[in-house]
This record gives sequence, structure tokens and C-alpha cells, in this order.
Amino acid sequence: MGAAGIECQDNPAGLHLLESEYIAEVLDLETSQPVPPGRTGELVLTNLGRLGSPLIRYRTGDIVRVDPRPCLCGSPFARFEVAFWAERMI
Repeated sequence: MGAAGIECQDNPAGLHLLESEYIAEVLDLETSQPVPPGRTGELVLTNLGRLGSPLIRYRTGDIVRVDPRPCLCGSPFARFEVAFWAERMI
């Protein structure tokens, strides 16, 4: 898939998805239906830049939560709460 996100410099507890390169979906773990921002689910990515070997609706297995609040840095890209990931890894 390649690099999918960057840490936010103004809000280091978050990771911005590079939505210029990916279409992201967060799906319910049981129903595989999209969840609203702020709810947890599995990250599914479609890479927009792979011409020779595109990945369409790649299920990453990552459990994420999109922070629906505007980011302090002003980025228009979706922001995942990194602290949530750390909690899941313990």
C-alpha cells in the first residue's frame, strides 16, 4: 500500500491519512458496514496511485477511530486517534 499517513505536528496524538493518495473506509467489525466518525472499526484502503498493481478495498486489519473534530493544524485530511491504537496494543 505504501505510506498511508503522517503524524500531525500540531497534534501529535493523531495521524492524518493521506486522502490525496487513498480512499479510506472504516467498517464495523461484525457487519462490515461503514461506521460514522468517532466509532471504531477496521481500516479499509483503496490506493489511488498504483497503476500496475492497484489494491482495491484492502482490509488492513487495523482497528481505528476517526476523530471527527477539526484538527489544530487545519489539515483537511481525516485524522486517526493514535492514542487509541496504543491502548489496543497493551
